[in-house]
Amino acid sequence: MGYSNELEVTNLLLTTNLLQQTNELQGANKLMPGGGLQAITPTFSQTGSTLTISSATSVGTIYYTNNGTTPTHSSSSISNGDTIIVSSGQTIKAILDVTNYIDSLVGTYITS
Repeated sequence: MGYSNELEVTNLLLTTNLLQQTNELQGANKLMPGGGLQAITPTFSQTGSTLTISSATSVGTIYYTNNGTTPTHSSSSISNGDTIIVSSGQTIKAILDVTNYIDSLVGTYITS
C-alpha cells in the first residue's frame, strides 16, 4: 500500500502508537465495551495454610469468601497481595475492587 503524502504517514504512525498504548493498557486492565476499565481477576498462591490473593492491577481491595459463594462488597476483605489462613478443601472466591474501575471477574481457588 502506497502513501500519497507525508500527512498519511504521520496519521498511520499516530494510529499505530495509539494502538500500542491501548494494548499495553489492556494488558494491565481489561478495556470493557463502552470504555470502562475492568480490574484484573485475582490469582491465588498457596504455601501451606497461607493463601496469597493478588491481581496484576496491583492496587485495590480484594473481597473474598471461603465457602464457595460469590463475594460482594460486604464480604471479608484484604488489600491486594495480602494473605489469609486457609484449611484444606476450602473453595475461595475473590473479586478485586478498584476505585473508578469495574470490579474484576470472580477468581476461584480450591485449597489443598
